[in-house]
Amino acid sequence: MGRSQMEQQQQQVGGGGNHKNVLLLKVGGSSITAKKYGLRGETLPPPNNGMKLKKDMMTGIAKTRLSVKKLNSSIVSYLIEEGVNAVGISPCMNIPGLMAHGGNEYNGVTLLVHALKETLSAGLVPVIHGDAGLYGTYHNRNADGDSSSINNDDLMFQHQSMSGGILGGDTLVEIIATHPLMNESISKAIFLTDVHGVYTKDPNIYHDDAVLVRHIDIDPITGKVMNEDIVSASGSLHEHDVTGGLETKLEAAVSVAKTGIDVIITKCCSSSAKAAMVSNSNSKGKITSTDTASNNINNYEYDSTVIRRYQR
Repeated sequence: MGRSQMEQQQQQVGGGGNHKNVLLLKVGGSSITAKKYGLRGETLPPPNNGMKLKKDMMTGIAKTRLSVKKLNSSIVSYLIEEGVNAVGISPCMNIPGLMAHGGNEYNGVTLLVHALKETLSAGLVPVIHGDAGLYGTYHNRNADGDSSSINNDDLMFQHQSMSGGILGGDTLVEIIATHPLMNESISKAIFLTDVHGVYTKDPNIYHDDAVLVRHIDIDPITGKVMNEDIVSASGSLHEHDVTGGLETKLEAAVSVAKTGIDVIITKCCSSSAKAAMVSNSNSKGKITSTDTASNNINNYEYDSTVIRRYQR
C-alpha cells in the first residue's frame, strides 16, 4: 500500500478515531530492485553448511532497503500529518538475529515483538515494512551458544557465509501474529491486495469462471483448510513479485487463523476494506460492525475472504 492508496483508504474510513493499538504493515515498493539482484522471499531456514557471499546480492540488499525505507517514511509522514503518532520500524539489520526467512533461531522475532509491544504500549502506531536482509547461519558460537562476544575475524567469517533474501510482509504478519508474546493481543489481521480475496481460479485470467471464496474454515484440531472448493490460491501475482503473491498471503493467513485470530483478505481501497477496518472483534471468532452484521460468517455481505478457526 503506497501513500496514494493510504490516502484513498483513509478517505473511505474517515479521519480521526482511536488509533491506539493499531499496527500497520506496508508491503511492496522494492520488488523490481530485489528481482534485479537475485533476492527472493525466503520462508525456510538457511542450510547449515553456510552460503557463499554474493557481492551483487549485498548491493541488492542496500538498494532494496533504501527503497522500502523511503516509501515507509512517506507513509509515516502522511499519518503524522493526519494526527496519527506513527513511527517507522525497519525489521532487518536493525533487529539483531532477524534473518530474511523470519525464523526465531537467534531470538530475532522475539526482539522485534518486544519492540512492537513497547511502541504500542506508549500509544504510538508502529508502521513496519517488508524488508531485505541477511540469510545465513552463525557458525562461530562458543560452546555455550553465546554469540555476544565475537571478534573481527569471527565477523569476517560470518559475513562470508551469508547470503541475502526478502522478508516479505506476509511472512512478517505471520511471525508477529503467531508469536506467543503477541498472539493474545491481536483481535484480527487484514491483508489488503489487488483482488477481492481468494478465488477458485485466477480472476485475472478466468473472468467468468472465477468464484470468490467468502469464507475459509480452519479445522481447530488438524489446522488444515476444511473447504473443498479451494483449488488454489490464485491472482495478485505480478511479474516482478519475489515473495509469492496471493499464494504466500493465503499460507500466512491460514497460519494466523489457526491460532484463533480472524483474518480478512480483501481489496485495497474498497468498501470491503473499510468494513474490515471499522469492524470490532468482541472475541476471537466474532466480528461485528456498524456496516454489517457479520457474526454469522455466511452473512458477510462484502467482497472479501474471511478465514477463521471453525467453531464446533
